[in-house]
Amino acid sequence: MHPTQITYWQNTYSFLSRTRIQATGKDEKGFFIIPTSTIFYPGGGGQPMDIGYINTGKNEIKIIGVDFNSGCIKHYLELNPEELIPDLDITMKIDEERRLIAASLHTAGHWIAGIVAENLLLPLKPVKGYHYPDSPYVEFEGDRALGNEELINSINTVIITETQNDLKITTEIITENHPTALNLSTITFMPRRMVTIENYAAIGCGGTHVNSTSEIKDTRVTKIFFKNGKIRIGYKV
Repeated sequence: MHPTQITYWQNTYSFLSRTRIQATGKDEKGFFIIPTSTIFYPGGGGQPMDIGYINTGKNEIKIIGVDFNSGCIKHYLELNPEELIPDLDITMKIDEERRLIAASLHTAGHWIAGIVAENLLLPLKPVKGYHYPDSPYVEFEGDRALGNEELINSINTVIITETQNDLKITTEIITENHPTALNLSTITFMPRRMVTIENYAAIGCGGTHVNSTSEIKDTRVTKIFFKNGKIRIGYKV
């Protein structure tokens, strides 16, 4: 079986695609298919999963979960009609609005982290991001005394300038060799993806992102709060 091609790593704006079922199966989480490629982001890294479904030509079936397994990606389905067999061509579709909101929020989180650590050169280290629409934030370790209204104004000033400059967001997929723990002579080739906002350092990330800062022109830091000894910078897009 071939590794599942991760289409959304290369194109955030792919909302509909044709693919083929490589295998089917069932485990403790339910019935799943393993397609040759996927546009469906499974969630993680502070970003919510895509909502979507597959269409077999006879049935439209909701995808309720996704798992990575040694390069092959399991897509768990709400139903298991009998036509779901290996080599079947299917159509995969995701919710376009939800994808674009998620990608915008994720990019904004990376951008704010870069502004704090690399543009303003503050002794704050980004350690976590929460990029859900309800209350997104970036969490930092460092001097709590820096978490004040002046910091909000400084970040927003940079955001306004860099929105006008329209920074580009690019990605690069790197294949790394990993010997297995049980047999060092066995090599697994694992892809890794680096995301770069223009003028900032590349960051390893598997989530979806927009193509430029001009697409998230209404980004603003709205508040700073503290939790578990860390600084959280809340924002909106």
